[in-house]
Amino acid sequence: MQISLKNKIVALGLTFSMVFAMASAVNSAAKVQFENDEDAAAYEKAQDDLANLNAEQKQLEKDRAAAKAEKKSAEKQKDILEDLVLATDAEIVTLNWVLSDLQTRLSVKNNELSLAEKKYEEYYEKYKSRIRASYEAGTVSYLEVILTSANFSELLTRIDFVSDMMEYDKYLLDEMKDSIAFIEGTKASIEKDLQVQQDALVELEDAKAKQESQVLDLANTIAEIDDTIAEIEDEEAKFLRLEKELDAKIQELLDRQKKYVGGDIIWPLPAEYDYITSGYGYRNFDKSFHDAIDIAAPGGTPIYAVNDGTIIMYQWVNTGGGNKVVIDHGSSITTTYCHLSKFQEGLKVGSEVKKGDIIGYVGTTGTSTGNHLHFRIAIDGSTVDPRDYVNAQGKEPAKKLEW
Repeated sequence: MQISLKNKIVALGLTFSMVFAMASAVNSAAKVQFENDEDAAAYEKAQDDLANLNAEQKQLEKDRAAAKAEKKSAEKQKDILEDLVLATDAEIVTLNWVLSDLQTRLSVKNNELSLAEKKYEEYYEKYKSRIRASYEAGTVSYLEVILTSANFSELLTRIDFVSDMMEYDKYLLDEMKDSIAFIEGTKASIEKDLQVQQDALVELEDAKAKQESQVLDLANTIAEIDDTIAEIEDEEAKFLRLEKELDAKIQELLDRQKKYVGGDIIWPLPAEYDYITSGYGYRNFDKSFHDAIDIAAPGGTPIYAVNDGTIIMYQWVNTGGGNKVVIDHGSSITTTYCHLSKFQEGLKVGSEVKKGDIIGYVGTTGTSTGNHLHFRIAIDGSTVDPRDYVNAQGKEPAKKLEW
């Protein structure tokens, strides 16, 4: 990433002030009544801080998504370049084979040329000797041919033979010259091809070196992006802790204002949806503590307020819960509903709800692998197992919410 996480968060500060102002306006309209101005002011500040936190979380989520997209792009480029390196390697292997073949052929032609030139020199020396001997003998040789010939016909034959022999020697020498010229031409052609292929090999090796350098650069970029993602996830974990602290602060302020509404709570979904996919407590697969129960239900299934109360949170959160509702039932008792596909229209922070009112609909927003309701009960800021206090069949619960 070109901009550090810390600088990004600082840069966002200018926009957060506008978010705070908007959050304050919304919270002021919540019409939550407090017995003193100090609690009211603290409640307003906690709500503003929560809005601030969620604004930061949204930006971090965007940064994380952008970093992952950048990483994916870099990994794709790296894969393409690694394939190019393999292809270039294959070309280099082929070219080295071609060069080896050309060098072998050149060696053969050098040997052929050496032998042809040697043969030509030897024959040429013999030819020169015969010419020299014939020249030195002069007319004597022809006189001998005449005197030793039995008749005129034999004389002509002998003279023709001498002449033919000289012509044949010249013919052989010309043939040898042509052969040498052909070998030299072939050799020059091979040398030219060899130079072209050697130049091509240099270019391929340079290209491979550049490709390998680019692969290394991309690997470093991916490692840097991983570091950035880790920083963002650390910030998100910190904000999750802060969100819980703010939830507890808001709950504490509200709990000062009213007592528990009384009575048993009801199952938060239609009774037929009672399958719990993840219970309350430590989970075996990741050893984390699950502070709620996850109830499976189709997307769009209505979610009910389990008892009378006041909505104290009704918004999207970026700490994994997605669309989230928190209802205060008085005396430090709250219920939480997460991953909603959508909220019930007409409700907001400060809205009073009755037991059985629809507050939203089942979904899979936030960190979720499928449609379900994440249902939590907290007493004095500490979570409890909801199954101790309610069941889908309407049977007498093991414990009562009495305050």
